[in-house]
Amino acid sequence: MPFEEQQFELLWAEGGAYIMGVEQALKQWKPFIKANGYLVIGDLVWLSDNQSQEAVAVLATELSRYDHQQATN
Repeated sequence: MPFEEQQFELLWAEGGAYIMGVEQALKQWKPFIKANGYLVIGDLVWLSDNQSQEAVAVLATELSRYDHQQATN
């Protein structure tokens, strides 16, 4: 990755670690985090069977935008 070692105090990954594998992500990202820095790994999960239609629509829009970007790269 095009970053300096220990460049970041915080590295936030939303879903990326699960795509590449958590162990691999930790190995690759650790050098970029400053001493006493933080790595946050998140993943969207529904905590209810009754999601709002607005939330579902936003997620569908964002996922389709991501899929389009991946297809054109």
